[in-house]
Amino acid sequence: MAVEIADVLATAAHASQHRCGPRRGAACCALTPGGHMTTGPRRALPDRRAHELFEIQAQDRPDAIAAVHGSNQLTYGELNGRANQVARALVARGVTREAVVGVMTERNLDWLTAVLAVFKAGGAYLPIEPHFPTERIAKMVSRAGAKLVLTQPVIEAALEEGHAASDLGIAVARDQLAYIYFTSGSTGEPKGAMCEHLGFLNHLLAKIDDLQITETTVVAQTAPQCFDISLWQLISALLVGGRTLIVEQETILDAERFLERIVAGGVNVVQVVPSYLEVLVTNLAQRP
Repeated sequence: MAVEIADVLATAAHASQHRCGPRRGAACCALTPGGHMTTGPRRALPDRRAHELFEIQAQDRPDAIAAVHGSNQLTYGELNGRANQVARALVARGVTREAVVGVMTERNLDWLTAVLAVFKAGGAYLPIEPHFPTERIAKMVSRAGAKLVLTQPVIEAALEEGHAASDLGIAVARDQLAYIYFTSGSTGEPKGAMCEHLGFLNHLLAKIDDLQITETTVVAQTAPQCFDISLWQLISALLVGGRTLIVEQETILDAERFLERIVAGGVNVVQVVPSYLEVLVTNLAQRP
């Protein structure tokens, strides 16, 4: 077991964080010693959106496990069907192209369902953590111009409305707004960083390439909803037939339990902050 954990932690150390720029459509780039800008290696991107690549996997492997949280799990077919039902509920409530939809739930399978549903409906995802102060939530919703906010009860109600579970087929353009992430506000008022679908897909495919995520990979979803890394952790494996393991915060706070969870879940890829990685390595070193 120690060897398995060490392999996972090595992957965690290799993983790197990326952020979309503060302006919509801004590219992440760096300066070379000569002063030239580079955006990294060029890659051919499919003329698909991220959720459409997931839909292809759902068609090809409907009975494969897509996501796990605690003792609950969803196959690709189940997850896709539920997301389609919630997406239709959003459309019925007036969600159209780039309409901002907040998702305020704990990190669980319904959260994943709701995120996919927003993309399928053509909306833009706004993550909101339930434990945030009411004033901050109100500011985020107001500044983002959110049309709706999906909470746990709302998602459950949408799933009970009897909407069709088939793919919606709504056209989503590559330059269409995919999501808005608000900064922590540590240097002032929180600001919303916007990212379009093309940049979102490019980021996901870069992670898939860099971390060699395949249909046999299990990616641990550990980051809070309002951290941008939470989204690639949540969705990247689903684009290639892999699996997402959502790990609740209570488990993450206990290093020993967390290590046991990622091994029991067959996790291959996990990203944590350096300080927590050090805690995990120390815990591992103390094991016989």
